[in-house]
Amino acid sequence: MALNFIFQKRYFMVFCGLTTLGLLFQIIFLKKHIIYRNGFLPQLQFQHPEPTTLYNIPACTSPHNQLVFVKTHKTASTTLQHIIHLYGYYRNLSFLFNANDQVRGHFRSQKLTPENIASFLPPINIPKGNYSRYRNYDIFAGHVEYNRPAIDQFVKKDARYITILREPAEQFESAYSFFVKNGNSSNPEETNINIRSLIQEAELFSKFYSRSYTISGWLDNGQIVDLGLKSEYVRDRTRVTQMIKKLEREFDLVLIAEYFDQSLLLLMKLMCWDLDDILYLNQNVRGKRSLLTPQTRMRIRNWNVADAMLYDHFKAILFRKIKEYGPTFHIDLLKLRLKLRRLNDKCIDRDIIKKEEKNTLVHLVKQNSSDYCFLVSYDRNVFQRLWHRQDPSEAEELSREKTYTMKSSQ
Repeated sequence: MALNFIFQKRYFMVFCGLTTLGLLFQIIFLKKHIIYRNGFLPQLQFQHPEPTTLYNIPACTSPHNQLVFVKTHKTASTTLQHIIHLYGYYRNLSFLFNANDQVRGHFRSQKLTPENIASFLPPINIPKGNYSRYRNYDIFAGHVEYNRPAIDQFVKKDARYITILREPAEQFESAYSFFVKNGNSSNPEETNINIRSLIQEAELFSKFYSRSYTISGWLDNGQIVDLGLKSEYVRDRTRVTQMIKKLEREFDLVLIAEYFDQSLLLLMKLMCWDLDDILYLNQNVRGKRSLLTPQTRMRIRNWNVADAMLYDHFKAILFRKIKEYGPTFHIDLLKLRLKLRRLNDKCIDRDIIKKEEKNTLVHLVKQNSSDYCFLVSYDRNVFQRLWHRQDPSEAEELSREKTYTMKSSQ
């Protein structure tokens, strides 16, 4: 009996030892790798800067409400824009919108000049047509021909500037499927063949003409063109390098789509926001996409050499800023993703693919869910609220929009 007791004690000690080793392994693993949607973010050796060293801005005392977000095409920019729309809506902030675009409020190729001020939506509580007071907007978040001095004329002086980039091959495939194929994805083999043929044709024209042959504004180094480089200079490495340095000086943060959640934490830090301020449900996402072969990816990066240089440069800066974030980065990232999961479970019944909207994924909100769920599920909902607040004359049309979207979400 004493012998059995000794064996039981030994087995218990072995069990405790193995359990302890297992827990230690999990702790080490979580510290070394943070899971994100498409893989792993390697452990970053953190430095521990003082609170004032990150971005060289004052330490947080209160949330910063002035922001300029210059959108790029097919880079998860609509999801980021939606986060900003929600933040501004709940804090009664004025957005610089184009009154001629009642769907998104974008300016696109329309220049921001005093001569075009009649096309702006007025700030909150400013009478329509009182153009001398169309100044000091809190937020701009949309597509525009980027020119910082032009934007600075109309937003508050302490606005912080951000944008977002995506890996060039992924961005090209998304733009090709959305703009060329109208959201109708081909099978992967056909897509790879079509893209290679498209680039080959463009390369031939590029050699034949003295200037670059643009196959499409979104398929020929579209990200750096969105940020101000003229399309005829996208293969001039000197001008591209100069533009990248200029953008580094002018933007406080460049987010990276492949590290979207990590980038949001940096945005939170930059703006002195909370985790609840950066919650989201994906917007304008295709239901399915084509996988590119390594050969096609290389062909795209070679064609989009300016975008590749831009992306690689700011991806390295993003990693450096993550290192400077501080020792709570991994914990904050896990907290954010837990909140995102809870948000989805609380608000969303299921997702469907809508063919009439270029096969994009649409979130169907649970019945009897909160108004917040209604707003966070679809960017058009909160955009219409923002528009109505700055231009109450649109009340009847906005009411019809809300009725339509609520019915389609049940």
